[in-house]
Amino acid sequence: WVVSAIGAPLQLSGVGLMKLAGVIGFATFPLGTYLLAVVLHKKEGGSNMKLMRAVAFLAPLFMLVIIGVDPMLGKPYEVLALGATIFWTLSLWQRAHADNWNKWDVLLYGIIGGIIAMVYYLWLAFAAISLLLAIVFIKRRLRYLLRLMSAAIVSFIILAPYAYPLFKAYTAIGMENWQTAFFVPDGLALWLPMVTQISVQSLLMLFGLCGMVYFWQKKPMKLLASMLASAYVWWIMGLCLLLFFDTPFQEFRGFYLYAPAVLGTAAAFSAVYAYKQFDIANNKRTLYTISAVLLLVLCANSVFGTFIDDPKLQEYRTEAAKIDEETGTLAQFLGRSDTTVKTLHSVPQVQGFVPVNNVLYFNQHNNHPAAL
Repeated sequence: WVVSAIGAPLQLSGVGLMKLAGVIGFATFPLGTYLLAVVLHKKEGGSNMKLMRAVAFLAPLFMLVIIGVDPMLGKPYEVLALGATIFWTLSLWQRAHADNWNKWDVLLYGIIGGIIAMVYYLWLAFAAISLLLAIVFIKRRLRYLLRLMSAAIVSFIILAPYAYPLFKAYTAIGMENWQTAFFVPDGLALWLPMVTQISVQSLLMLFGLCGMVYFWQKKPMKLLASMLASAYVWWIMGLCLLLFFDTPFQEFRGFYLYAPAVLGTAAAFSAVYAYKQFDIANNKRTLYTISAVLLLVLCANSVFGTFIDDPKLQEYRTEAAKIDEETGTLAQFLGRSDTTVKTLHSVPQVQGFVPVNNVLYFNQHNNHPAAL
C-alpha cells in the first residue's frame, strides 16, 4: 500500500516500484527495528535499557549479514516484517505472563500484530507456534493463553482491511501464491548450516546457537529457542503433509529467512551478554579487536562490499543492459494498446515498460486487490 501509493502517481513500472521498495527497506529496517525493540522493551518494564539498546542496534545488522542483501532488494516487506515480528514476539511473551497485564497491552500488541500481518502474515504463523511452545516456561498457562487470544482478536480486527479483499480473491480465483502447489526437493533437507558450512554467516549463526545454550537462564534466550524450534515444527508438519496427503506446503519456509534472523538476534543478545559478563569494556585490546572484526564483516557484506562483485549479479547486469526480442515486442504492443481496462499477468521484465496500475505485479503482496 505505501509503496504503491507513492509509485502510482509517478506512473512507476513494476520494476521501478520494486527498486523503490528496496530503497525504503534499506532506509527503514535498521532504525525501524531498533525503535520498535526499544519502545516495546520500555512497555514491558525492562530494567536494563542500555542492554536492550545495544541488542536492538546489533540485531538488524546481524540479520542483514546472515540473510544477505538479496531479500531486502527483492522482498523488503518480508525482511521489515521479520525484524518487527521477532521483537514483537519477544515482548509479547514477556508481557503475557506478567502480573500487570492490562487492556492497553491487548490493544498495543494486537494493533502491532495486525500491522505486521498486513505487511507479511506468514511470520505470525511462526510466532504463534513459538508462543505455544514457550508455554512450557509459564506457570499460569491458562491466563497466558487467554491473553494471547485477546491480542489475537484485536490483530484480526486490524487485519480486516487486508483480509477481507484477500478472502474475496480466494473465493473468486483461488489462492494468491501458486508456489505452494509445487514440491521443492531441497525443502526435505535438514537445515543445519551453522555446523555444516564455513562462512561468516554460518559462524555468526553458530555463535547465536551457542549463546542460546550458554545464556539459557536469560529469559529472551528461552523464547528465541522456541522461535528457532518453530521453524523445525513447520518443517516436520510439511513433511507429514507430503507423506500422508501428497500435499507440499513450502515446508522449508521457516529456514529461508526466519530461522537465520532468529539466530542473528540470538547472536546480538549473546554478544551483549558476553560483553557484560566477561567485562570486555575494561579490556581495551579485546574490545578494539572485536570491533574491528565486526566492522570488517559488516562492510564486506554490505551492498558495496563483496555483493557488487558477485558473478551472478554481474551476469544479471549484463542481461539487464538489453531486452530480448519477445519481451520488446510485447512491451511495444502494450504501449500502443489501451491497457487501462485490462489485467495482465506477465513476466517481470515486461513490468519495466508498463505502469503499475495496468498490471498485476509479479509478487503476490503487490498485486493484492487493495494495493492498487
